[in-house]
Amino acid sequence: MSPPSGRLDAVDESWSRALAVVAHPDDLEYGAAAAVARWTRQGKRVAYCLATSGEAVFDTIAAEAAGPLRE
Repeated sequence: MSPPSGRLDAVDESWSRALAVVAHPDDLEYGAAAAVARWTRQGKRVAYCLATSGEAVFDTIAAEAAGPLRE
């Protein structure tokens, strides 16, 4: 195995559908929004599977308010 060159390899984009599984509704917005935007512009179908509503994350916002806010 050669040492890292600091360059990222291109991702194979010869697929047409993807499933993105995340814990919270806004996780993809912060982690993969640019990639999802690129893929959907290419005509790919990207479905989201959200494991939670994100209701139990904030110390300053009640769980009942945090879930709908993050959704």
